[in-house]
Amino acid sequence: MSYRKYMKALNAHNQQMMKQCKKHMNQYVQCNMMDGKVYEGYVEKVDKQNLYLIVEMHYKKKSGQERPYMGFPEHGLGFQRIILPLHFLTAISMINY
Repeated sequence: MSYRKYMKALNAHNQQMMKQCKKHMNQYVQCNMMDGKVYEGYVEKVDKQNLYLIVEMHYKKKSGQERPYMGFPEHGLGFQRIILPLHFLTAISMINY
């Protein structure tokens, strides 16, 4: 595939994902990424290249130390913004909780 065709396909994908993300502004969503990772959080904003997601942070004990991680144990301890590139996003869907 030529570079021009690749960039055209990438831009089309980003535009489609941006449109889907805008539909879910300020909603709790699940985002599936190309590498298999899944993120859950609130859509804060979206631009031409990135999705800004607000996720809940948790602490998990490991070897006697507490360290932050993104997961779902008993106690939520605040929120953090993460930035996800649109070109790695494969799907976004609203979660009813």
